[in-house]
Amino acid sequence: MTSKDNTSRLLSVPNTASGAGKKRKAEASANSSPRRSPNPSIRRSPSQLRLESDSESEDEDESPVGSKRVKVENGEADPNRKLRDLRAFLVREEGGKKIKMINAADTMLSMRKAKKGEGNGGDCDTVFLRYPSVGRGERYQLVSEGDIINPYEEEMINAFEEIMKIVDIVKDVYLTEEQSIKFRDPENGIYRQVQKAGNIIKNMLDRKPCDKALVKELLPQFKDAVSVYNGALGALVKDGSIARNLDNMHSLPSNLVKIILQQVYDRVVSPEVELLQKYQNGTNYVYGELLFPFISRILKEDTRMKSDQVFVDLGSGVGNVVLQAALQIGCESWGCEYMPNASRLAAAQKKEFSARCHAWGISTGSVHLEAGDFLENSKIHEAMRRADVIVVNNQVFQPELNQSLLNLFLDLKDGCKIVSLQSFVPDGHEITARNRNNPVNVLAVERRIFGDGDVSWQPGGGDYYIATKDSSRLAKFSNWKD
Repeated sequence: MTSKDNTSRLLSVPNTASGAGKKRKAEASANSSPRRSPNPSIRRSPSQLRLESDSESEDEDESPVGSKRVKVENGEADPNRKLRDLRAFLVREEGGKKIKMINAADTMLSMRKAKKGEGNGGDCDTVFLRYPSVGRGERYQLVSEGDIINPYEEEMINAFEEIMKIVDIVKDVYLTEEQSIKFRDPENGIYRQVQKAGNIIKNMLDRKPCDKALVKELLPQFKDAVSVYNGALGALVKDGSIARNLDNMHSLPSNLVKIILQQVYDRVVSPEVELLQKYQNGTNYVYGELLFPFISRILKEDTRMKSDQVFVDLGSGVGNVVLQAALQIGCESWGCEYMPNASRLAAAQKKEFSARCHAWGISTGSVHLEAGDFLENSKIHEAMRRADVIVVNNQVFQPELNQSLLNLFLDLKDGCKIVSLQSFVPDGHEITARNRNNPVNVLAVERRIFGDGDVSWQPGGGDYYIATKDSSRLAKFSNWKD
C-alpha cells in the first residue's frame, strides 16, 4: 500500500476449526482492509456451532458419524492439481526433513504464562495427535501447574474441539470408503470414541462451576481414544494408503482448508492480536474484514481459479487471503502489506503455514509476501502483469489511490479479473472520443452482491465488483470511429 494514501486491511478466516475460549470464538482476523466502520475496531469472525453434549450428539451433532464423504465443492475439480506433498511421506533416513511447526501446547503454555505468570507447566499433562504424514504430530496441553486448562475461561486453543474436528476431517477426506469403516462406525468407531470422550469433557468444562477434579479423572479415557486413532492412522500412512489417496485427489474440501488456516492463525496471530489494533481512529487505518466464505466464493465461483494461475492480494494484512488462495486453489499467490506489524505477522504465518501443510501432507501453491508500498514494489508489479486474479479491498481508498491503481492495471494481461469493493469504472461510463485515453476503458465491470456474514463491518449484504481487463473494448471503439 502507499505510504500516504494507503489503507491497510484485515481479512479473516472464520473461527471454525478451533474451539478457543469465548473471546477467541469471536476473534479470527487475517488480512487488513480499510472500512467505514461506525466502531473502528478489529471485528472478529464468528465461531463454529458448538458440538452438542454427548447425549445430544447423535441427533444434533453438525457432522453425524459416518454420514458424509468428500465431494467436489463449488464447481469442478482441477485435474492438474497435485495435492500430495512428496516430502511429507519420506522417512527421515530416506531424505525426509522434519519441518518444525508450533505445537498447540507451546502456544497454550506461553499464553498462560503471559496471563498468569506460570512457569514451564509444572505438573502437566499433554495429549499427542498424529497427522496424515510420516512422523508428524502435535502436542496439546491439557493440564498446567496441576490445573486443568479450561479454554472457555482462558481464551485459548480448545484441544478437545480441535482434535475431534481433525479426526472427523481425516476420516472423511483422507480415507477410502473401505478404509474409513472402522473410523466411522456410529457406535464403536474410532471417531465416535474420540467424540464421546471429548464431548463429555468439553461440556463439563463449559459448566459453571466446573468440577475440574472430575475432568482430570476423565482425561485418560480421551487420551486412550486418541491413541487408538493415532495407531490406526499411522498404519495407513506406513503402508502408503494415505499417499495413494492424496494422489487420487485434485481438490480440498472447505472444512480442511479452514482448519489449516485457523490453526496457523491461532498459533501465530492470536497471541499477538493486540498488535493489529494499533491504528489511528478517523484515518485510513481502520480495520475491516472480508470473511472466509466470501473469499472462497471469489476463488471458486466468481473467478474459477486453477492451480496453474497467479493470484495477487493488494493490501494483504497478515496474509490469510494469500494463504487461502495458495491452499484452496494451489496457485502461485502474492500479497503486499504496508503496515509493519501486520507484515511481520504475515511472515510468521507463512513459515507456520508451510510447516502445517507439510504435516497435513498437502502441497500448496508458492506463497510470496512483500512488505511495503504496493505502488512502488517491483516484484508485485511483475506478479500483477502475470496475474489472473487480483483482489483489492478499496472501500475507503482515496480517489488518487484508485487512479494510481488504474494506471497499474494498464499493464495487466487481457482476461485478468480485479475484484474490489468499490468499482474502478464509474456508473454509466461510456467510451467517447474525449475520454478514449482513460484507463477505465479497458475494463469491463459487473456488479455482484455479497451476503450476510461475508464482511465484518455491517449486517446484511452489499455490492462488490469484478472488472475484467479487455483491451478489445478500446480497439473496437477506435475501429468504429475510424
